[in-house]
Order: sequence, then C-alpha cells, then structure tokens
Amino acid sequence: MNRSDPTPRSFSTDQLRSALGDVVAPARTDYLSDIVEQAARTRQRAAWTFPDRWFSVDISMRRHGVPGAAIVFVVVSLLVALLAGAIYVGSQTRHAPLPLRPEAWSRIQIESPSITGRVASLAVSPHGLLAAVGGDEPTHLEVSTDGRTWTPVPDDRIPRLSNDGAFGMPFVMGTDHGFLMMQLNTIWSSEDGIDWQPLAGETTDPDLSRGGPDAATAGGPGLVGVGGAQAWSSVDGSDWTSAEVPSLPAEVRARPESEPYVAMNGIAASGDDLIAWGLAEVSSEDDRDAHRVVPLLWKSHDGRTWADAVAADMESVTAVTGGPFGFVATGTAGSAAAIWRSDDGGAWERVDGRAFAGYMLEASVATDAGYVVVGSDGLCNATSCPDREMVIWTSPDGRAWSRVPSVDLFTGARAYGARAWGTSFVILGASDGKPAIWISGSP
Repeated sequence: MNRSDPTPRSFSTDQLRSALGDVVAPARTDYLSDIVEQAARTRQRAAWTFPDRWFSVDISMRRHGVPGAAIVFVVVSLLVALLAGAIYVGSQTRHAPLPLRPEAWSRIQIESPSITGRVASLAVSPHGLLAAVGGDEPTHLEVSTDGRTWTPVPDDRIPRLSNDGAFGMPFVMGTDHGFLMMQLNTIWSSEDGIDWQPLAGETTDPDLSRGGPDAATAGGPGLVGVGGAQAWSSVDGSDWTSAEVPSLPAEVRARPESEPYVAMNGIAASGDDLIAWGLAEVSSEDDRDAHRVVPLLWKSHDGRTWADAVAADMESVTAVTGGPFGFVATGTAGSAAAIWRSDDGGAWERVDGRAFAGYMLEASVATDAGYVVVGSDGLCNATSCPDREMVIWTSPDGRAWSRVPSVDLFTGARAYGARAWGTSFVILGASDGKPAIWISGSP
C-alpha cells in the first residue's frame, strides 16, 4: 500500500467479493459481513510490529484510524479462511492412483510361531491393523500400526481361538472404537487388539443360540452380520437380532435337512446397500460322494430384511466388494472366471471376462480410486504352492480391467481376502506357505 494514499473509511462486503472473486470459493463468504462489522467496532490500539523474520509492517492506529485495523483484520481472517478451504478441498479430492505396476506393491512376511499358515482375516481401525493368523496350526493374533512391523498378541490376553482343523478361523473387523472378533457364536471386542472382552454370545443372546456371524460389516442400524444360512443386525455388537432371509434354492431344500452344507461367507456395503454372498453344497444324485455348489447372493437396504439377488448365469460367487460405481462380484459362469457389476445389487451385468480366462478369482476390494480383484492360476488349492502365481487386476469403474504384470513378488502366493486401508489396497494370504500381506502405496 502507498502510505501517501489515505486509507478508505469504508470497505463493504460487496467490494470484498468483487475484489477477491472466486478466490474465496472454498470459504464461506457469508462471514464477510460479520467480519466488516466486527472490525468497525474494534477499539484503537498501539501500533503492531510483526517480527522481522516474517515481514515488517507498521500500522499506526493513531495515524489511520479504525479502518486500518479493519483491513488487517479482514485480510488475516480471509487468509485463514482461504487456507482452511484449500485444506478441506484437498482432503476431499485426494485419491491415490490405482496400483497398476508391480513396484506399487510391497510384500510383508508376518513372522509366525507356526511352521505354516496364512493371514485368514484382517481388520482396519484408527488404531492400526489386526490380523488373525493360522490355518491348520494354532491360531494367534498380530497387531501393527504401519502394516510393516507386526507384534504377536500374547496368548494369555486373548480367548482360545479355533482354526481350520476345528470350526474355522475367527473373523476380525475394525470399528471407529477398535476391533471386533467373531468365532464360535461369540463376539469379542478390543480397543487395541491386545486386551479382549466378550461382548455377546449364545449364553446371553437368544438370537445367537443357533449360530453367530462368520462375517460382518458396518451397515443397517450399525452392524450387519451373516453366517451359515442366517443374518443378524446390531446397533453396537452387544445385542443381535435375527434378520429375515430368503429361502434356500429349491434344489437345496429338496435335500434332507442334515445333508446340505450352507455357508454365507462375506458381506459388503456400498452406500446404504448391502450384499452378502456364500454357497450351498449338495451331493450329486448320481454320486453321493460328489458335491455340487449352488451360489447364494442376498441383498438388503437395512440389514433386517434380505432378498435373493443371484443372477441366472452365476455358477458360483467367490467375493463381492462395494466401490465408487456400486458392487463388483467375482465367481464363475460357464465354468470360467467371471465378473459382474451392479449399481445397487438388484440387477447384475456381466462384464467382459477375457482378461480372466484360465484363472480363479478369489478376492476383491475397492477404494475411491477404483477396484482390485485378486486371483490365481488355479493349479493348486493348498496353502503352500511354490509354483502357484497370485494375479492382480485393477479397474477404475468395474467394467474395464487391466492386469498387473507378473513378478517374483507374486510367485508361490495365494490370496484369502483383501481390505482397503485409507488409499491403500491390502491383500491378505500366504507366500511360500507362510503368512503374508501385500500393500499398495503408502497407507
């Protein structure tokens, strides 16, 4: 400012808007009137001198009067508002790119007291990561704040855990307050993944007497879970209510009640929409030792009432994830790997599957950047498969898919699931028969 020019006695809101234009778009310009009025009421004070290491400005209240203070007050306030607006806009538009190249991925081997094993379940919370590690070997929990360094949870701090040889591996999930763990019809809670307390179970909750959730997600009234041929909802995990679920397919109901094996294996959310998936196994009419898989796919808007959502061409459903363009489901159709997408889980559209020919699709996950699907060459179903290759595909919209080039990082590996961690994708599984995860980018 030229000191010989007199400071104007008034500086209106309209003048501020006219002078600044769209620069203040991130800030709320309706504050300007209040700022000007407040500045006009500001008492005169002695001259202000800012430290020389920033800049030096001498404002004499006696020389220029109240409007000089008004201008400084307005300018400083606007600078603060502009900075806050820029930070807000930046936080809303920050999306990490899809991990299209092998160098975008890192493999982390999780040290385990077991000879062999896998990461069977992984939970993400504000406290970090929690992994359920095991297999046929004894199951244990490990925690990490960065995904790179893992610490085993002492056995005397956790309940006795099941494994693949007895009732299956526990399921863990993250919440805003910490972690939940589900196994053997009991729900456990922990703030840090180390100290655990029972939250609900069949002895205290009648709706869990015939089984409990094997997988859950945030949705409905708070939490929604599925397991066996059932579904439940809960506000906070301490009390569960059985949901209304669709009848099993006629070919399953036709079998004796004790014969079919039914398992709802997972659940995914996209907005208010929920999709749960699983399978039923029935023996062949010609050979009782041979079994046929019947896909199960349910949809819901509230977690309390579910409806059948299986598409006619789905032979199996192995994973579902919710992302920026709705749901993506993986499985098989016509004995070949297949992918479907849906806006809300009601109607499914099969996308071009040529990129997946010859592979098994085993896991999927999404962030705001898009979708990741993980599969393998299908040559081995055991935990340890030295010649097996894990394969990753990415898509920004669930329709067009690109394969991440093969490298040694994915050799001898198998995926058992995938999670989103901020802008990163995390694949959980086994590498050379030992627990491992793969992380994209920087969490």
